Amino acid sequence: MMKRSILVIDDSPLVRDLIKQILSREDAEVVGASNGAEALAFLKKNKPDLIFLDIMMPGLDGLSLLREIRKMGHLKGVPIVIVTAIAEKDIIGELKALGVEEVIFKPFSPVQFRTLVNKYIGKQAE
Repeated sequence: MMKRSILVIDDSPLVRDLIKQILSREDAEVVGASNGAEALAFLKKNKPDLIFLDIMMPGLDGLSLLREIRKMGHLKGVPIVIVTAIAEKDIIGELKALGVEEVIFKPFSPVQFRTLVNKYIGKQAE
């Protein structure tokens, strides 16, 4: 059985490490990317089972990255969960239009992440 993989894209090392720590008990490889360009390079060669994506990042922001991901055929069907401090209705609406599964607002609860991993990729491990 192949190990599941989760990509965490956030410009904050603290947030990436916290999410990795939260997910350490899940049977999955958790990979971090510190910006949109790094994530894009990873995604061109890999297909994670689940993506957690921050919106506010320098350079290629999360919304632009999300648009790029949606153009990548091999990533069709990969669940994307937004992790953000932005609660503006128009941005949330655009995220939903781009097909994100969920939006988690910072500060977040560890339980939210474990629940979402189980919801979107937990069944694959059985």
